[in-house]
Amino acid sequence: MSNSRSPTAYARELLQDSSLALSEGFGIDPERRIYTARKETSKFERRIERAVAVGARGKAIGLQRKYLNSYNARLSALAEANKRLKATQRLPKSDLLILAGCIYASVAGEEPVITWPKIKPSGGRRWVMSFGLLQKAIQILVGRALRPFANLHSYQYATKNGGRPAAVEAVLEAINDGYTHAVELDICNCFGSFDAQKIQEFLPVPREIIETNLVSRSMNLVHRNTGHIHPPGRWIGDCQQGLPQGSSSSPLLAEMLIACVLDQVEVSARLFAYADNILVLARSKRELALTQTTLITAFAQSPVGELRLVPKSDQRRVCDGFEFLGYWFRRRKGKTQVKASQRNYRKLIKACEKRMSKLPKRDGFWRDEVLEQMLRSWFPQFSAWRYAKGAVRSRLLSWVDQRRPDLLPSIQVAYPSVM
Repeated sequence: MSNSRSPTAYARELLQDSSLALSEGFGIDPERRIYTARKETSKFERRIERAVAVGARGKAIGLQRKYLNSYNARLSALAEANKRLKATQRLPKSDLLILAGCIYASVAGEEPVITWPKIKPSGGRRWVMSFGLLQKAIQILVGRALRPFANLHSYQYATKNGGRPAAVEAVLEAINDGYTHAVELDICNCFGSFDAQKIQEFLPVPREIIETNLVSRSMNLVHRNTGHIHPPGRWIGDCQQGLPQGSSSSPLLAEMLIACVLDQVEVSARLFAYADNILVLARSKRELALTQTTLITAFAQSPVGELRLVPKSDQRRVCDGFEFLGYWFRRRKGKTQVKASQRNYRKLIKACEKRMSKLPKRDGFWRDEVLEQMLRSWFPQFSAWRYAKGAVRSRLLSWVDQRRPDLLPSIQVAYPSVM
């Protein structure tokens, strides 16, 4: 099979097999068939959720097994995976009807998984993986089947409970309630630290699915730079540890496994968990230190693998300010302040200035799509910062006035909707 970096290369090779021409869906309107599959899949997922809600776990597990083998569920997941690809890489919807008949969550696929090292800002590296269309579809399928069983804590926000905006709002509430000391903790190499053998006891999904599609050790890994499959060297051992970085199912799995550790922890301080980042807010320095020690010990002795929890920042007073999820929080003179961290703010300003410095000189008004997209995508990420647009606009106007006065009319008039 091909080791091409294209996420649909392996799928296209399967489609060349003439025996697949007799698969289910041949001769049917693809658009309508996929719509029906999505509708039936949603109904199936609600049935599982209702069974879990009333405590009928045995019934829910049985429904989950049927769901994983359902053609409609596989087709719906495949359509979602295809939608996430770039427009130039997507397969025709008629091909999806054929491919949905030959993917199974419990069968290890031969589709190559491209991997490469990514340098962390704090130093070190982690191995990131890029999956093909079929692998992505199976990950989406299994993730949907697991979601009703995800019994997360109310303070875990990465995949449920409202996400990042809800986490920021909860932190602001805690600060207003009188919590005065903070520290952020981070799980080193979170995905790679889970024990592939131990986690099978904590995930309500067949073991063969975990082994074949949820952990890294059984995947057909290909190094992006060399193109080699399983070459000798340390990198292959690093890649095969724990959960794969880049998988659609890994964030939910990690949250479920972290919840198993947090179940064993009883603390009086407030916790806020977002993926592998945990913020602790306490009412005193002593309470903060005690909670930090308790959490580090609990994670080191976790039943899902040895997780190394380390302070990401020093213990700080809220009145001095602290950083979490890209925001800077501070309580001063009875008022709680929140804004983008200096690192995120400077990163945007630097990118905008670099873009504007490369623009040719023009007369009159103009709009640059790249610059607009940078701004439009940044502001929603920091919606809790009330004065975000004013701060960015003021900084960019100052730069334009000094460096590119020819762009000033456009920034002042043509961009109010963006800033």
